[in-house]
Amino acid sequence: MTLRAWHFAVRRRGTNRLVGHAMLCPSVRYASTRFFGMGQLLRGFADLSQWRAIDRELAAGWDQGNVPATAVVTVALLARDLSAAHTLQFVTPIPIEAPSVGSAQVLDDYLKRQEGW
Repeated sequence: MTLRAWHFAVRRRGTNRLVGHAMLCPSVRYASTRFFGMGQLLRGFADLSQWRAIDRELAAGWDQGNVPATAVVTVALLARDLSAAHTLQFVTPIPIEAPSVGSAQVLDDYLKRQEGW
């Protein structure tokens, strides 16, 4: 099946330096962030009402690609202690081919392949 995932750049607040990537895929309730130099992905969590809000935010988009710190997308992808020092910048929606079982692994693999631009 083809999933619609949303790719974000993670930038250091103040310097705008690219420090990682994040991805959301609401159809499979996937939210993960990868910081460069970290061996593991940071999983984000959202309840049903937050996923509905995420769907609305993704549909509306953001000016200049910058996601507000108060957005539910930011809350799902960056823990509170991380959002104080980092910002999200919307990059692009992307189609991802994934099986109906194991789609999270395909999304993880995509995120792990992202490097600094």
